[in-house]
Amino acid sequence: MEFKTMEFPKFYIEVLEVNGENHLKFYSNRFDGNGNLCLQDEVLPIEKSMDKASYLTSLNKVEFQKLNIFIKRQKKVVETYKRQQKNEQYVIVNESLKQFYALKARFNLWFEGNKV
Repeated sequence: MEFKTMEFPKFYIEVLEVNGENHLKFYSNRFDGNGNLCLQDEVLPIEKSMDKASYLTSLNKVEFQKLNIFIKRQKKVVETYKRQQKNEQYVIVNESLKQFYALKARFNLWFEGNKV
């Protein structure tokens, strides 16, 4: 069986224009020392005519789908580790799953606030 490597989902929160470049601010799989998600930045080309809010919405819809796939996979892994009594692996993957659920809650709030 061939495995696809997937990028961790990104939760885009804003687009800022800096020196003629569009910087997208987002959260992904990077945490600070307190276990909080770190705000990250990437530069992506956006057409001048494109509405930035619509662009964020379309990006987040794709990323939300990725997140749901990750959650589904992690749940299967958690169940397997629990059934096989691999306690250390179970704890690690279950904590990761909790972080994915927290990210999903952020997405849902964002979609709700932006009437998507």
